[in-house]
Amino acid sequence: MDIQQLRQLISQPEGLKLDFKRELHKLKHSDKDYAKQRDEFIRDILSLTNGNVNTAEQKGYLIIGVGDELRPDGTRDLFDVSTPLIPKQILQRVNPACEPPIPDVHCETVEIDGKNIFVVSIPPSPHLHRTIRDLTTPSKTYSAGTVFIRRNEEIFPATPEECDVILRDKERVFAKPRREKYDNLTRSSVVEFVGREQDIEKLDELFQQQKNLPAVAIIGMGGVGKTALADRYGQRHLEGLGDAAGGVCWIDVRNGDVGLQIVSFARSLLNLKPPEDFDLPNQLRYCWQNWPSGDVLIAFDDVTDYKQEVKPYLPPKSSGFKVLITSREQLGRGLAYLRLDELKAEVALRLLEVLIEDGDRFQQELDVAEQICEWLGYLPLGLELVGCYLYNRRDLSLEAMLSLLEEKRLRHIAVQKPDPTMTAQLGVAAAFELSWERLYENAQKLGCMLSLFALADIPWWLVKGAYHYLLTSEDEEIDLELLEEARADLLNCHLLKSTSDTACRLHPLIREFLRGKREESIEVNELKEAFVNATWAVADQIPDSPTYQRIQIAAPAIPHVAEIAKDKDLRDLLNDKYLTVPFVGLGRFYQGQGLYAQALPWFEQCLSVTRSHFGSEHSQVATSLSNLACAYKALGRYSEVEPLLVEALELDKRLLGEQNVCVSISLINLASLYNVQGRYDEAETMYLQALELSKYWREEDKTLLITCLNHLVALYFERYEYAKAESVLMRAIKESQDFSNVNHLPNLLNYLARIYKHQQRDAEAEKFYKLALEITKQLVGENHPDIATHLNNLALFYLDKSRPNEAELLFIKALELRKKFCGEEHLDVATVQHHLAHLYDIQGRYSEAEPLHLQALEIRIRWLGEEHPDVATSLNDLAYLYDCQGHYSQAEPLFVKAFKIRESCLGKDHIQVKNSLNNLVVFYLKQERYTEAEPLMLRLFKILQRKLGSKHPETIYCQESLAMLRQNLNYAERDLPNFKHKGKYRKKRNNFWEL
Repeated sequence: MDIQQLRQLISQPEGLKLDFKRELHKLKHSDKDYAKQRDEFIRDILSLTNGNVNTAEQKGYLIIGVGDELRPDGTRDLFDVSTPLIPKQILQRVNPACEPPIPDVHCETVEIDGKNIFVVSIPPSPHLHRTIRDLTTPSKTYSAGTVFIRRNEEIFPATPEECDVILRDKERVFAKPRREKYDNLTRSSVVEFVGREQDIEKLDELFQQQKNLPAVAIIGMGGVGKTALADRYGQRHLEGLGDAAGGVCWIDVRNGDVGLQIVSFARSLLNLKPPEDFDLPNQLRYCWQNWPSGDVLIAFDDVTDYKQEVKPYLPPKSSGFKVLITSREQLGRGLAYLRLDELKAEVALRLLEVLIEDGDRFQQELDVAEQICEWLGYLPLGLELVGCYLYNRRDLSLEAMLSLLEEKRLRHIAVQKPDPTMTAQLGVAAAFELSWERLYENAQKLGCMLSLFALADIPWWLVKGAYHYLLTSEDEEIDLELLEEARADLLNCHLLKSTSDTACRLHPLIREFLRGKREESIEVNELKEAFVNATWAVADQIPDSPTYQRIQIAAPAIPHVAEIAKDKDLRDLLNDKYLTVPFVGLGRFYQGQGLYAQALPWFEQCLSVTRSHFGSEHSQVATSLSNLACAYKALGRYSEVEPLLVEALELDKRLLGEQNVCVSISLINLASLYNVQGRYDEAETMYLQALELSKYWREEDKTLLITCLNHLVALYFERYEYAKAESVLMRAIKESQDFSNVNHLPNLLNYLARIYKHQQRDAEAEKFYKLALEITKQLVGENHPDIATHLNNLALFYLDKSRPNEAELLFIKALELRKKFCGEEHLDVATVQHHLAHLYDIQGRYSEAEPLHLQALEIRIRWLGEEHPDVATSLNDLAYLYDCQGHYSQAEPLFVKAFKIRESCLGKDHIQVKNSLNNLVVFYLKQERYTEAEPLMLRLFKILQRKLGSKHPETIYCQESLAMLRQNLNYAERDLPNFKHKGKYRKKRNNFWEL
């Protein structure tokens, strides 16, 4: 039934052969609570079957998911029916309660306006069906022997007189000579037809549109449901004949000579008698010429060679014949094609539920059912096999079934042995074997190699790279031609799916099948080595800080690199020197996109694998320790970083000696951690140690010197030691020029500009910000994420110098570049959003600032987790926004949360902790909440005294403010050593103490 037919029925009032129900009776339950509902359902079916006078020729329709009220416009309320029934379930409930039994019902689900409507259609019956037991419905009990009929919309027990009249009407109708219908379809009783309703309609369209073509072909991989669809179309063809003549001739091509099957069908079902002395072509011609008139569907199932198996036996072109073909292969030009793919996830899940026939059991393990569907790749054959197995094994949980599949793969009996009631006659592997046997040797070899790749799109350039290691001739062009032919062979047999012009993909079950073939191959080791060599090389080319372009190039290969990292057998093919490359490449790939949480597991696994493979005392272990530490640092998990870096440093010293460059790298890494934690003296000592060791470095390691100098400049910035920062920076610039390495120069110039900005040398600062931007453009062009970095830096300078209009334009341009190259949800996007929001804060454009603050906060939480210093920064600035608007109840918890995160991650004396304390103090003073401000201001003073000294202007300023606050509170001047009031205090400004 198509959508239009169903809409037409819905627009009609309920009647003698039409009934609507809002929801489906729970026939699958055996609980007594549902017994009355089940009996009511039996009554409804019997009444629609019996009908009333003048309905003997009409079908009955019970349409579920439709409301009772018919609106003036011919519509009704629609309701989704998520768990439909199959004919077998309905007949198992109804027939034990009536006689004679109802011969058949048909079930289908039709989607209208996003709702699944369940339709039960009941063919005309020559009998009056009466109950053979009592029926108890929610409203009434009916005794055995009741004949239910319909009077308009209502159901009543028929009177004896009504029974006589209806029975005579049925005898009159069914005594009429009827046009003969015939078929040799094998009807499956295992399942309703699920998920292919639209494909039935597409077949109708193809037959209408392609009348000049000899046939319509359903093509697709083995097990995708081609035969089931053709069978269902054949049944639909018969149903549509009504009283007209016609039928379906089903030819199973694998069973032998097609011509003989057609002649045999004509002899046995059509009573045709072609002369015995005719040869087969003439017997066939005789059959076509004498075939009874009518609407005929000829179906050729499982065709592999159209020219040999079908074309010689086609009926003459006539409006009376339609030809339908199913095939695993593309059969050439001149046919109309309908390609079948796997089911959608939600349809596959519904099919599995219908097959199991136990709604409670299914719903209790719904998440496991979803995993089973995914493991089976949503393939109808696999779903039907497993569903029937679970139906027969009601003691087996779905979780146990999934474990068995994962353990035994395609060897498990559930996917090997079809149920007798199924249309399919083969298990999954046997179905794929038919296609495998059709492949040429090169295609089989390629299939085995492709089974090594992940369940993801496989870039063809990576396949070529692997195939390069399997070259069989001295002419590479010839080998690549053979590769393309092999791919075409796999595609033609639907063992491989093309997902784009440059990529392909294997179905999960085909991959399992090909894995088995690979392990049986004498070339299994060569195939694995070729895959590992090609895929490892991709990971090896991902640098420590990959560019956007490098990430884009590597992205298609990343799932396949992960296969090496996860599979010990594949890893064992790597040279010990390169064992960590897949893990490190994967980690760098995700870190380069700001996906630190996704990078972390690869670095953790890397350390575990290296320790297991090399033991604890090995340089690869030291490197893995450092990599893992850097991953933890990126996530703000500083307490876990230091032990790893200290262990790496000590290991490098023991194994490589104090002068090795790896020791310097470990020193720089550890110093960088101390710098972030505000442990500046320890950090400086380690940076200087690394610089002292630079005289022992090889020439190719000298770029590390610039990196170390860069870090040291950043440290002096944090300590406000701008003269030292400038001195180190000038050395870094000179070293960069000496090494002819200008890649570092823009970053160095940016630091120089920052120094001049702090020294109030604004013209020089602006000059160097712009110069850094121009050099970057010369290095990478106008369209590059690095340009966004320098635009952002220049914008921050303009913002600091009260040039907001210029700053806004640059922030917006930087944000556009970040989104273009990194996507909407990248951490670098959050950084620019944060700065632009701050600009709007300053200008009082709060309605524009708030969504930017919220977006930046959401991105940072997603990638960094709740407890990260950058998240604290976003929380703090959002709190400031609310504070400025007087929304104190929204601001306070954000200020407090930012303070706690910083204190937890960075330590109690860190500069950012100091800033959070300052913000909270000002917030409380602004509201004259002095008793809450005082202990925080005291703590702030002590931090400044420890970090900056007693004579630093900021320390003195805080001390004066604290004294003034205490005077206001009449506190004694405790804990303020060597401080005397001079009688001059800062006045209140805007109702809070200025700090």
